[in-house]
Amino acid sequence: MTAADLGLGETALITSAANGPVAARLAEMGCLPGVSIQLLFRAPMGNPLAFAIGDGYLLSMRREEAQLLEVIKSND
Repeated sequence: MTAADLGLGETALITSAANGPVAARLAEMGCLPGVSIQLLFRAPMGNPLAFAIGDGYLLSMRREEAQLLEVIKSND
């Protein structure tokens, strides 16, 4: 499952990210394995998506970028 597959309000833990320049950029912005991610908003056409990363850092990204983040749903 990827971050793009989360439903509104769902929380998950990032398990890994695909390799490449975009993934490296996401890591620089805090999208690291073990960090929680929650989908807060999905634009009407599906792009962009807004996530709460970790302790409330807000990050907006394209669906294609969110598909690079492998996640596992939390039991929250």
